[in-house]
Amino acid sequence: YHDYTTCVWSFYVPDGRRVKLRFTDFELGKSVVHTKDDFCRDIFDMDYVEIHDGLWSTSRLLGSYCGKKMPFDVYSSDRHMWIKFRANRDGVREKKGFKVTVAVLQQENDI
Repeated sequence: YHDYTTCVWSFYVPDGRRVKLRFTDFELGKSVVHTKDDFCRDIFDMDYVEIHDGLWSTSRLLGSYCGKKMPFDVYSSDRHMWIKFRANRDGVREKKGFKVTVAVLQQENDI
């Protein structure tokens, strides 16, 4: 992928369901050790994925991920999930990117 790329996805599932994301591949630029919730967004030259529990970027942040460490599965609490990928200028030329599978789960039982 190219520097300065931004992609946004919104997931809507039927009532009584929720969204599950499972990362199956993850390599976004530089390797990092610290991945607290807002670290990736605060470092301006990091590529990152951020996931929100709702329809908008202002919805509750579920996680912000960067570097090469594979994130755990991410679950929405309801029927909506908002995802943003941002590639900044980080000087890393060969970046694999990420791949996720998306599943629709029953609201309470499936994990």
